[in-house]
Amino acid sequence: GVPSHSHQALAAQQAQQSTSQSHRDAGAEKDLREWNNKLKKSATDPTGYAGVSEGMVAAARYRGYHTPLATQNDFITALKEANKLTAKISADLGIEVFPYSVFYVFFEQYLQMDYYATVTFAAAAVSILVVSYLFLGSLWAAALTMAVVMSVVIDIMGCMYVFGIQFNAVSLTNLAMSIGIALEFCIHIVRSFTVEDGSRTFRAQVALCRMGTPVFNGIALTKLIGVLVLSLSQTAIFQIYYFRMYLVLVVLATLHAFVLLPVLLMIAGPPKLPYALASDELEAYDYDPYDSPPRSIPSSLM
Repeated sequence: GVPSHSHQALAAQQAQQSTSQSHRDAGAEKDLREWNNKLKKSATDPTGYAGVSEGMVAAARYRGYHTPLATQNDFITALKEANKLTAKISADLGIEVFPYSVFYVFFEQYLQMDYYATVTFAAAAVSILVVSYLFLGSLWAAALTMAVVMSVVIDIMGCMYVFGIQFNAVSLTNLAMSIGIALEFCIHIVRSFTVEDGSRTFRAQVALCRMGTPVFNGIALTKLIGVLVLSLSQTAIFQIYYFRMYLVLVVLATLHAFVLLPVLLMIAGPPKLPYALASDELEAYDYDPYDSPPRSIPSSLM
């Protein structure tokens, strides 16, 4: 005969299987009740729900599964593949089928990230060109300023790859802000260059001597001090997307303003403006009260 402990083990196994089946049945009944609660009830339909007896289902859903996802690229790829699959099913069945998941809502934006970046950078470049032209009075100088500023952004994107900073909504926002900050480093030097006389090399030297100290002390150092405070943060997002990116921005913008921009001005700088503003003439009018007699004030300012 079979030992008693074998009978006990067999009975326990059967009881476990019965319990598992009961749990599955209970779960299925629960899902069915939840699904029925989402159907529109109808007093005229024999089933109690509108359209069921006629075989008309207004909406349905089924589950799908992804392989384990770990990185941002994994989630984006999974969303793209889900869209491809549902698009094929929609074409084959002639009905609308779309995927949904909790993380789809967040990663949907990354499917159009290249488009958003292109629109952002293009709009910023055009804005720099127009506004710089209005304030500098030279389209040549405005185009040169725009080129230097956008080169700063391109270099920041290269540093993002080196430092492992992912290209996402946060980094794109920081890149958009970097355009305005980089413009601040360059515009003063270009403005000083356009109002000076002499050769391009001489004008570049004078512009750098006049505006170098104000730009370095008033813009570069002040921003660097503010950025260094972020290094004390214990939060990863502040360390990666703010401290690293803005530190790179300050360093690159300073190098572009003090190294690249003067060289470009010496090689292909715009000509001197054919006119001068009142502020330029006041700056040129060096009046010393101990001089006798003082030089006359320009007639255009009287």
